[in-house]
Amino acid sequence: MKNSYNNPNKEKHTGREKPLIFFLTIVTVSVSLNIGISLYIIPKISLEFGNTIAEWGLIIQSIFIISLYLFFGKVGDIIGLSAMCRYGSCLLAAGYYSFFLCNDSTGYLIASLLTGIGTAMFSSVSSGQIRNYITPSHIPFGFSLLFIGFGAGFIFGPFLVEMIEILFSWHIYYLILTPLPLLLVILYPRFIDCRPNRISLKMIDVPCAILLMFTLFFIYSALIQILKQHLTPSEILFLILGFFSFIVLVFYEKKAKMPFLDLNLIKRPDIITLILVLMIMVLMYRSYLFYFQLYFEEIVNVSSHMSSVFLLIQGISFLPLAIIIGYFGRNWEKERFIKVCILGCVIGILGVLIHGLFYIQYPMVALVIFGAYNVCIRISSYTLYFLSVSPEESGIAGGMIETGVAFVNPIVITVTGFFFHLGFQVYSPGPICWQKIGEGFSYGNLGLSIFYIFCIIIQIILLIWLKKSSHRLLHKEYSAFQQKL
Repeated sequence: MKNSYNNPNKEKHTGREKPLIFFLTIVTVSVSLNIGISLYIIPKISLEFGNTIAEWGLIIQSIFIISLYLFFGKVGDIIGLSAMCRYGSCLLAAGYYSFFLCNDSTGYLIASLLTGIGTAMFSSVSSGQIRNYITPSHIPFGFSLLFIGFGAGFIFGPFLVEMIEILFSWHIYYLILTPLPLLLVILYPRFIDCRPNRISLKMIDVPCAILLMFTLFFIYSALIQILKQHLTPSEILFLILGFFSFIVLVFYEKKAKMPFLDLNLIKRPDIITLILVLMIMVLMYRSYLFYFQLYFEEIVNVSSHMSSVFLLIQGISFLPLAIIIGYFGRNWEKERFIKVCILGCVIGILGVLIHGLFYIQYPMVALVIFGAYNVCIRISSYTLYFLSVSPEESGIAGGMIETGVAFVNPIVITVTGFFFHLGFQVYSPGPICWQKIGEGFSYGNLGLSIFYIFCIIIQIILLIWLKKSSHRLLHKEYSAFQQKL
């Protein structure tokens, strides 16, 4: 099969693709090693700083990541993606080192803030750089390496932090992460032009960016508390403020001379479809990782050290499949990537059945299968997504897809608890524990399994629709071509 990619926008490729992918992957490893333990390390943080600080550290980091992705993606398109990537890596290093130094709750929250902003700056433009600076036929391979780095955090993160804590403390974990983004900050300019473009603030719709951040902040803060079944007047007020801010944002954008958001990009059905598919996948995959840890530590009564070792087995399917898809994907047409996504959904259903509906049967085998489900959908979806956007909009497009993915992470605990056992209490008055988890276990397992299957069915429907719409688009393009002849 011939390579179907083309490059209509005639991007200027640097010819230095290997160093670019290497440095992006290194920083992505550090980001994933942070996000991958964000849920796992909460009990350790709560014992040191208290449950409220542990919870708000995660919430602050997540809210800043979510609310700033679109902003930094848009600014990256203006000043240059590589410049934004370097700034983000610098802040990430500062955030990791602040985690290492923090000895009180204030220091921990400041470190969470720095890490959240740095993650938003880096991750909003990292995929766009692969889109713009790598030849189109090698884009799948670029994403496969990037997500091998991203998957490393979820595979090895819990194991590393447990091993480090045996000898030292969790603070040392972040000291080890600090040099990774610094490598990009120091060496990246030798291979990529990181000089920012000269711009004026008039080129950026600052009021709209602020409105967008406030909208996401109000809605997301309220959503987290509502999913924990804590609907109070403050959450209702936040929802009202978020809705009001959203209405003002929409009207402002329609009248703006230089709108901050690309409404045409948002309205494109293929873009929104791929974002939804990825959001569902991330919710399911991370939910199962959390549920896996919960089962072994609270039902089987194994130590957290052993559960971290068990989480390593997801790499059995994740790593080799990522390499295979990246290598052979160089010669695939776009439709083949949709088929790989659908295959991933079928694998996901198999994982749910092997895991067991009423009672857990083979959780470790299911973990391997969910690793395959993750990699099939993630690499294929990102490839399809960024092949559908132009280089000029790859920053804001990257911000959109990363916003959707990041939106899922902090609600994993509450969503999993809601479908498992009508919401188990994660943040208890004492050290974090899972209250009454043994009661009604079979019912809870059934509820969560049905939720997983329902999510996968929605993904399959979205992908089939995407496949049919791509057929119609190709038919239109062919008809237009025939008419010109």
